Amino acid sequence: MSTETTLQTARKCPKCNNEGELIVKERTTNPKLTGHVYQCNNKVCPWYTTRWVVTVDDEDHVQTRDPGHDPKRFPPLPTITEAQRQRLLPSATIKDEAEE
Repeated sequence: MSTETTLQTARKCPKCNNEGELIVKERTTNPKLTGHVYQCNNKVCPWYTTRWVVTVDDEDHVQTRDPGHDPKRFPPLPTITEAQRQRLLPSATIKDEAEE
């Protein structure tokens, strides 16, 4: 697959598959990458006026994210034993109002 086809595909609206309009093109915090912001202008599309970002390197290769290495995804919390749970979260002693 050529780079043009990949960029042409990335420019298309994810909902209606029409080519989006390029709204903004500027460098990202990584000086080797450029962010292209596209907008769907198809009035019958559910994503009408919705924008999406396509990140492109200096050679016009579209950058894709590996979903397994998403930096916003946190690793699972370790499991703890019941004894550890009791030590960390001791049950509150609540007196019955009738006893007072």
